[in-house]
Order: sequence, then structure tokens, then C-alpha cells
Amino acid sequence: MQKKYKITLFVLTLLLIGSISCIIHYSFHKSSNAINEYAEVFVEENLSFNFLEGKEIETKEKEKIYHFSIINTSNEPTYYSINLERTNSKNAEYELFSDQKNFQSIQKSYPNGHDEIVKAMEIQGNTTHSYTLKIKNQEQAKVIGTISIQLEKDMNNFANIILKNNTIHGSTKTIVGESAATEEEGLIESTDDDGKSYYFRGKTENNYVSFANFLWRIVKINGDGSVKLVLNDLINNNTQFYAQDSNYNLSFQDANILNILKVWYQSNLINYDAFIANSKFCSDTSYDENGFLTLTRIYTNHNAIFECLGEATSSKIGLLSADEVALAGGSNHSPNTEYYLYNSEIKTSWWTLSPAKNNNGNYYYIETDQNGEMNEGTLGTLFRGNRPVINLTKKITVTGTGSKEDPYLVNNP
Repeated sequence: MQKKYKITLFVLTLLLIGSISCIIHYSFHKSSNAINEYAEVFVEENLSFNFLEGKEIETKEKEKIYHFSIINTSNEPTYYSINLERTNSKNAEYELFSDQKNFQSIQKSYPNGHDEIVKAMEIQGNTTHSYTLKIKNQEQAKVIGTISIQLEKDMNNFANIILKNNTIHGSTKTIVGESAATEEEGLIESTDDDGKSYYFRGKTENNYVSFANFLWRIVKINGDGSVKLVLNDLINNNTQFYAQDSNYNLSFQDANILNILKVWYQSNLINYDAFIANSKFCSDTSYDENGFLTLTRIYTNHNAIFECLGEATSSKIGLLSADEVALAGGSNHSPNTEYYLYNSEIKTSWWTLSPAKNNNGNYYYIETDQNGEMNEGTLGTLFRGNRPVINLTKKITVTGTGSKEDPYLVNNP
């Protein structure tokens, strides 16, 4: 016991010496002044978080600089996230720089609440990452907030592997809903009902997944850490959204197509049930005199969203919403044979779960044509393709790179 205590004390002493050395080095590197009286050091496992001016932000200056660093004292790589939380500010901005090679500076409005400004950053063993945070406050109103750094312990899960393998973009190259995304636009940061999410848009070539003996495409990382997949093909091309003789009430829970999906699930995915999350599938039934609001939101306002404004059906399997198709790169203005939802082997249109029009009790749904174009004039009793969607739980791990030749492969539990 005494030997173990001495070893622990020795390791902590090394961490403290390393942190103090880093602060002294950082102080002389950035200025000729002595160490700031607000300097703080925090240690979590093998990482040391060092804040030269402290982690609390409070300023009325037009520009205020904060320096901090992360030291990995182990021989193994690990991961961390940087968070910025606003307590009070008005029209302020921030810019984050780093001495790391290939690090792209981040410049955004000061967050409204808590924001993870750097996610899943890898730091090699015996390495230091140094950062400079510049607060820009032209109105010189008081800015109050906190910088925090968090050790990421579970970095082998699927969501974090996707984030590690892609550059995250804050906006799209083309206008969602108006323009068909025919080029690779990468992984885009967004939000959904569960928090910060990330979705693929355009001609994506690294979002293939092999699961349950089927080939899938990654649609998005959900806010809860689960990963949404859409089948790369159809399970059939002759499904009615709702049956001709049904007493249809706009509930996806009662839809004919969901019953068919559940039967397919039992036949093909039930042995993988532990990998699949019970998720919410949203059919936006908001309505005005012009029809369902999905049309106005996507086609007129070009404001497709992941948040649910209508009824959410809890299920292990479902369909893509029209918003999700538009965000992936679809448009009702032109075909798109370049984005990842297009598959040349699909020879028919396929349903989304979003209603478009109500004509005397006959409901029309938004579908995606075989040429990748979105179409909102499809009566729900017609026969179209059925393209399943599932969500993999946030704890699964994978191998592979996500290419078609080397798709992500879900590991056994």
C-alpha cells in the first residue's frame, strides 16, 4: 500500500511540475510579465489543463485575450473537448487559435449558453496543445463566461470515430431546399431535439456502413450520440403509405408503411436488436390554408430542420423526413444524381414520412424520385419504394474507414 501511495504521489508531482513549467513557458512566450495571479491548473487522469489568465471570463474591453494549454503526460494518445459557456454577453464574438499544425482557427458569435467549441481533439502522448482565445466586444458591454476542458474517455464509439474522420463545417456550400447539393459538402454541424448534431450533405463517399448483412449510408449523428442510417437500397418498390380502405388519421404510428417496415425488421434485424436504438420518427403534421408547413419551410423559406414540430412516433425503424432529404442534398427544383441518397440501382420513387397536401381527406406525401428530385404531389395510396431508416445506439464501436470498399463495420458487443 505504501509503495502504491509513493508511486501515485510521484506521478502527481510530475504532473504539477509539468503544468507549472508549461505556465512559466507560456507566460514568457506570450509576454514578459510574471505569471498572472488568476492562473489555474486542473489535472484529470493523464491530462493537465492550464489556464494562464484563469478559466473565468469577465471583461468590458474591446478585445480580451485568454491563453490556455493541455498537456498529455502519458505515452498514449487521448482526446479532449473545449467548452465555452456564456453567463452574460451582448453581441460579442470569439476567435480561437492554436499552435497545432493544420488547426483551423474558429471564429463565431459568443455562444448562447453552453457550446462545445472543440470536440474530440486528439492529443498524442507527451505533447502540449496551446490555445489563444480572443474575445471581441465592440460594444464594450460586460462579457461573462467560462472556459472548460473535458477529457473524452469514450472515444471509440461510432459517433466520435465519424467526427475524427471528417472535417466539421459550420455551414453548407449551397442553400438547403433550393439547391441540389451535387458536390461533396462534408459533415455539417447542426442541432436537433437532443442537442448538437452533425449531418452529411452532398456527394459523400465516406459514409458507408455494413450492418446486419446490408449496406447503409450514414445520415447524421444525432444529438444524443446515436447514429442514423438509411438503407442504400429499397426493401420493395410497391408499398402504399396508407392502405386504400384504411381510416387514415395522419399518424405515422398507424400507417400501412410502418407495419411493413416492422415486419421487415422482425425478419432481418431482430437478431441485431441490441445495436438499434428506439428512436423518434417525426411526421410534421403542422398545417395552414396552403397545406402542410413542411412545404413552406423547405421549398419557400429554405429552412429545413431536424427539430420535430409535429407528432413523433417511437420506433426501432422508420423513414427519412423530407427535411432530412433536403439537408442531405435533395431539392424539388432539379434532379440530383450526385448526392449520397441517389442510387442508380433504385428504379422507382420512394416515400418520406412527411405529408404535403390534404385534398378532401386524401393525403399526399413528399417522395424522392429515382433521379434524386423531391416531389410533393404523391397520393398516399399509390405504390412507391420503401427505404428503411434505423438509429444505431451511441455505445457501439466500429472498424473500417467508411468508404464503399471499406465500410464501417459494427463490432460485436
